[in-house]
Amino acid sequence: VVITNDSANKKFHANYDILNAVIFGVPILSAGWITKSNESKLANWKDFEITDIGCGRNCIQLSYINSLKMLPKLFNGCHFYFRDLNAPYEINSYLTVNKKMLAKLVVDGGGVVLKREPDPEGIPDSEKLIPFHAHKDSVLSNCSHFIIYKTKPQLAYNMKHLKSLSVDWFIGCIKNFKLMDP
Repeated sequence: VVITNDSANKKFHANYDILNAVIFGVPILSAGWITKSNESKLANWKDFEITDIGCGRNCIQLSYINSLKMLPKLFNGCHFYFRDLNAPYEINSYLTVNKKMLAKLVVDGGGVVLKREPDPEGIPDSEKLIPFHAHKDSVLSNCSHFIIYKTKPQLAYNMKHLKSLSVDWFIGCIKNFKLMDP
């Protein structure tokens, strides 16, 4: 369970801890749950569940159900290489990430972090996996390797098994709990 501060306007934003909760498929509760609970009785956590954090429709519920059903994690079958992300990168005023944070999200999400940029012609067949969370009709349905940049690069790979995409795309996948078409 992740506990987040109460918000006067009931609007919550996807910060790093919230993204981690989505990756792990755990409920996100407002701090009011702690206030209403006491030593002898916990308040009903469903009454304090946060369902809208500026994410895609039902992403929290999708990740929670995915976890309960013990299905593959979001990045299962995916290999990521992070290029030019050594300095912090501000997504918005609530979320600034760096390479280490992104790598942790990948690993916690069942993916693999590559230490060097993949060679498009040298990817072993054993690594060419089908990502579980890509729609079968998606351009990502057979893509197993991703090079992630701060912004979309001028020279980009757009092959069946290798794509060059932005950090915003990566965060968007978590916020929607699916591999989104670029």
